[in-house]
Amino acid sequence: MKSLIAGYGVLAIFLMCGCESPHTGSLEPSEDVLVISNVKIVDVQAKKTDAAKDLIISEGRITEIRDHVGGVDGAFDAQGAYVVAGLYDAHVHIDTSARIELMLPEIFGTKVSAAEIDDDLAPYVAFGITSVVVLNGNQEVLDARERAQEMGAFRPRIVAASPILDGPETENSGHRAIATPTEGRAAVNDALAAGYDLIKTYHIADKKTRDAIIARAAELGMTVVGHLPPGMPFEDAIVPGFANVAHAEEITRNWDGEDKQYLANAIDLMAKYDVSLTPNLVAYREIADEISDIKSHLATKDWELIPPLARVYSAPPFNGYVEDFGGDDIRERAAAYFRRIGVAMDELTLNAHQRGVMLLAGTDAGNPTMFPGQGLYRELSLLRAAGLDGYDVLAAATLNVAKLTGEEAERGSIEVGKIADLVLFRVNPVGEEILTRESVWAVVKNGELFDQGRISSEIDRISANFDEREIRYKTAALAKSPASNLHQAE
Repeated sequence: MKSLIAGYGVLAIFLMCGCESPHTGSLEPSEDVLVISNVKIVDVQAKKTDAAKDLIISEGRITEIRDHVGGVDGAFDAQGAYVVAGLYDAHVHIDTSARIELMLPEIFGTKVSAAEIDDDLAPYVAFGITSVVVLNGNQEVLDARERAQEMGAFRPRIVAASPILDGPETENSGHRAIATPTEGRAAVNDALAAGYDLIKTYHIADKKTRDAIIARAAELGMTVVGHLPPGMPFEDAIVPGFANVAHAEEITRNWDGEDKQYLANAIDLMAKYDVSLTPNLVAYREIADEISDIKSHLATKDWELIPPLARVYSAPPFNGYVEDFGGDDIRERAAAYFRRIGVAMDELTLNAHQRGVMLLAGTDAGNPTMFPGQGLYRELSLLRAAGLDGYDVLAAATLNVAKLTGEEAERGSIEVGKIADLVLFRVNPVGEEILTRESVWAVVKNGELFDQGRISSEIDRISANFDEREIRYKTAALAKSPASNLHQAE
């Protein structure tokens, strides 16, 4: 074993060039080496799929990509499965204790344990999502990020944004109110000191304050993502240093449905300043489906993998979208509005893509009926329907997110030297219009293999826990009169 490990030291010098190396006959499976045999590698950069390859993984990294060699004892036989870099969901909220006040205030005060937060994250991995970008940071999120690094942890790694930086008028206790440029700079300093990965801005209407946040983040090497403040002109909101617009609806919010130049102006600014876009097409579709017929819509969901708090706040009487827009007097008009804007967001997304704006796949999971894994697969299908090809759709959930988060050298594509976060699909994800959980053959996270047996075992475990917790949360919530929820997208 020692000679094998020592051999890697010599071999790594060659491997780190990023080239494929010839099969030497020395790299066989062991406690330190995982061989994934007979895969088709989906290359989103070159837009090609390479068949009949073997992946050699050691110490959590891809150390060799070679032509398939049959009959390797102990290798994981992928049987021709398609392998993609582990997926990201670029816009996620997780059900920490602090978030209950927003989504289910009826049971505010209920503590979500660390183990329960971890279980709530597990469904992402079942769908091949090995990384999530959490856009509502707090200490519970940071703690969950640390736990996700544990070997064998069946939960995605977390890229954590700061607590949401909002305007001074905010009433959301989970947001940090920022009134002046000085307060904005201090918030960025605090976020860096606390260990957050990104800065998340919300409805900061004062241009000087928002500019100060962006400038200080640039000085400290932190990436700023988030919302465009309502009413702020595009030329003031889409500026150098602001890296990502978290919703396409931020651009269509004041759109009258006719002025195409209005949308084009925003796209031009994003292209000019290298501002990426997370369209979040799934959000408006979900809202329209919820208020049209919530019962039928919920029947389409895979409840086995829906976290218990999400189960409760997605169904009446706690679903705020149904409460606000589902009345018999406005249901049809409201659903038509959300669908109409959804179509505009499709057009905006395609036009942005054609102009060279980098697109990211994110779901705003944590809002009603936007569920882990299921939401990302629907978002990918909507990106395809909007006009992106299969490779570009996958890039939006892999390489493009890694670029935004500054992880491109380590993740986002299948290359020698990169961390082995992978998802193996039974079907060709480039050509598949709709992926499902059953499409997943296996998942590799940080070099550790989760085959069907391990995935099924984890699903059985967490599903039983979810059923018990759902009863507990629902009982507590129904014991009080439904209160008014805040349902602004974050």
